[in-house]
Amino acid sequence: PGDRLVRVGSLAIDETTPLREVRDAIRGPPGTSVEVEFAHAWEDAASTRLLQRYDVRRRELELATVLPGEPAIAYVRLSAFSRETATDLVDALAALEESTMRKTSAGTGLSG
Repeated sequence: PGDRLVRVGSLAIDETTPLREVRDAIRGPPGTSVEVEFAHAWEDAASTRLLQRYDVRRRELELATVLPGEPAIAYVRLSAFSRETATDLVDALAALEESTMRKTSAGTGLSG
């Protein structure tokens, strides 16, 4: 509590600076860096750190499981949709089907 951003790159920040401008100044191509200056409430002088930017990927597929009972029913929980969601869903269903096939003696897995 009490920490505040003073500057991100060349953007000086005060209470009137729009959040989207601060967000845009922090974001950048992966592999680049940005200098961030911040102040702690308990210190007189601000501190500066060089932050490395990385490609951050949120996982929209939060849960993939097979519900107990017959027939085997896959349950997936998605928090959002993005370009990667379809691929993640297909991969999760394939993994569930493989797992289900290993667990059943008859070799029946998910269908439908």
